[in-house]
Amino acid sequence: MQGTAPIQIVLTTEYTLTKIKGSKAYFDIVQQYAPAPGTDGEAVRLSGAGKGKMTYDSKLLQLLALKTESEMDMSVKSGDKVSMIKTKTSSDITTTVTPVK
Repeated sequence: MQGTAPIQIVLTTEYTLTKIKGSKAYFDIVQQYAPAPGTDGEAVRLSGAGKGKMTYDSKLLQLLALKTESEMDMSVKSGDKVSMIKTKTSSDITTTVTPVK
């Protein structure tokens, strides 16, 4: 389609260790959305953030749970038209590990 180009977005995620209990480590998550370096700042503007929680088992070397919620606002200009895009994303991941018999 003429006038469209891929838009690259950088999602930066920061994990903060909040607790260790046994082999489980608990983290708070903070996320930030930004345009990728080199993105035309006149054609694409975006911002967004998210937060969540993660549980990791160091004995099993396995992520057990990850839950995040985020929002992003973006405007894309093509010629004399501007599209406004608003997204909300929720992730809820759980892992169950069953030992091999």
